[in-house]
Amino acid sequence: MKQLDLAGNETLSSFKQVKKQVIEILEHYPETRNNLFYCQLLCMKYYAHVDLPFIPYDQIRKVSGSLETVRRTRQKIQNEEKLFPPTDPAILERRRRREQDIRNNIHEV
Repeated sequence: MKQLDLAGNETLSSFKQVKKQVIEILEHYPETRNNLFYCQLLCMKYYAHVDLPFIPYDQIRKVSGSLETVRRTRQKIQNEEKLFPPTDPAILERRRRREQDIRNNIHEV
């Protein structure tokens, strides 16, 4: 199975592959249906082959909502309020390319 592309170099085929992988995780780990962070961790573990330490699910459940709030808040500050942009031009360019890729391809997934 193709590895999850954490670098943000998606194409239509990689979007479809990620969709299949997420469906597998959601199917085999029902807790991930309620917990985005847990879903992300399992995708990293099984498809990106990131060696993650064991974290009991009850601890993940305690902090995951907070982490999602932090993610969304950072995204809002940077994207909507245009404050604190990435300091690395390569990251900014990668985000712009990824946003365009998603806009162009996500409806086909």
